[in-house]
Amino acid sequence: LALPIAFQNLLTSCGTLVDTAMIVGLGNAATSAMGVASRFGFLLNVICFGFASGCSALLSQYWGAKDRKNIFRCLGFALSVALGFGVLYAGALALFPSQLACIFTDEAQAIPLAASYLRTFAAAVPFLIVSQVLCICLRSVECVRLPLVSSGIAVAVNIAANYCLIGGHFGFPALGLRGAAWGTFLSYSVQSLFLIV
Repeated sequence: LALPIAFQNLLTSCGTLVDTAMIVGLGNAATSAMGVASRFGFLLNVICFGFASGCSALLSQYWGAKDRKNIFRCLGFALSVALGFGVLYAGALALFPSQLACIFTDEAQAIPLAASYLRTFAAAVPFLIVSQVLCICLRSVECVRLPLVSSGIAVAVNIAANYCLIGGHFGFPALGLRGAAWGTFLSYSVQSLFLIV
């Protein structure tokens, strides 16, 4: 169980790293804006981990007792609470991106860039929540391969989408920092759909 979980956590952490590495060529302001925006993604990951970890202890007990009914009930509760919070979080990112970016920087050039990333990233929030909660809950019932495979797919989709959308390759528009946000959206949406299926 330990190795797949460790690799899956490593791949999950790679999401923001990939975005940052691929926008370095856009200049210092874009890199700084990415650093600001990534803090909101990190905060959301920590919150999702908190929601799912509380559920995880119960799921492990239900799994040991072979109580499938309460496993699904507990998972449904964790997803409902996390998604309820996610709606508020996404709404704040979409409606007040500049104000939120100002919390972590006072650079005049970085704030509008971070705001454009956060506005697009808001669409990824529900998918990020679903994928993170499902990954943690699946690991609680000794299903470690699916989260690992889904994280690998998510990183691959993120890299491919970033390559196409940041610089405008293969006929796609060059969206710069917003392209990195769309890459994040695509990666989490594919991961969550893969896990649900």
